[in-house]
Amino acid sequence: MSNPNALTEAIIVWAATRSDEVVFDPKSAYYSFEIVADAFEKGKEFGKKEINERLRQIYFKNAQTGVEALNKILDNLKENNCVPSKIFVKNSIQGVTILLSLNPKVYEQEKDIDFAYNVSATLQSEYHKTNFNLIISFINETPNFNFNLLKSDGYGLAYDIEKDVQIY
Repeated sequence: MSNPNALTEAIIVWAATRSDEVVFDPKSAYYSFEIVADAFEKGKEFGKKEINERLRQIYFKNAQTGVEALNKILDNLKENNCVPSKIFVKNSIQGVTILLSLNPKVYEQEKDIDFAYNVSATLQSEYHKTNFNLIISFINETPNFNFNLLKSDGYGLAYDIEKDVQIY
């Protein structure tokens, strides 16, 4: 053999220029456990990143849709002088849950609470048609209620409308 370097280079160039069909032909290849395990782990990590990114996009889109719905209900309630004092929001990849605390004077007025629930039912139906899970509820804001307890129910954001400040 006159030039071993030429042969080496020819083999390397040949191997480097093979098509994917040739390189990944399952009939002609044997993959060691290490290669298979490494490919699995890399694929798993890549898949996990892809899924996590997609879930993050859905979560963020749901938050945006929740804000849109919240603004609609607040506008409707404001027109009827039925403005909540605090807002609690639970966001997930399934949808958004909005809890509005009403002043006892508002909550105890049958016409006001009926109006609030009618508006929320209409809005929930509107969003359910788009496969967005929207839940809107109301609570009576009593003086001794500890709103921080709502964190344990998954409400990750609390906002005081009257003071225009985020609570948590």
